Amino acid sequence: MIRRLTIAALIGTAVVAIPAVPAQAYARCKADYQCVTTFYATVQHTKAIGAIDTYCDGSSSSWGVLSGIVVQTSVACD
Repeated sequence: MIRRLTIAALIGTAVVAIPAVPAQAYARCKADYQCVTTFYATVQHTKAIGAIDTYCDGSSSSWGVLSGIVVQTSVACD
């Protein structure tokens, strides 16, 4: 009985100790725009953990973790 309570308490503590970062949706890049969508692990935006670059021709490239805190910038194509 005590062993079951100890195991339950450890599992409960482990679940509470893991912070959750809410997923955020990001807008798709509009036609005739070039966009950079950068993903950060924290709201302080100190270190980018991933990004999606969308180019004027509609192609894109990405790297890293594509979830977390989202910052998107866009520039109109010529």
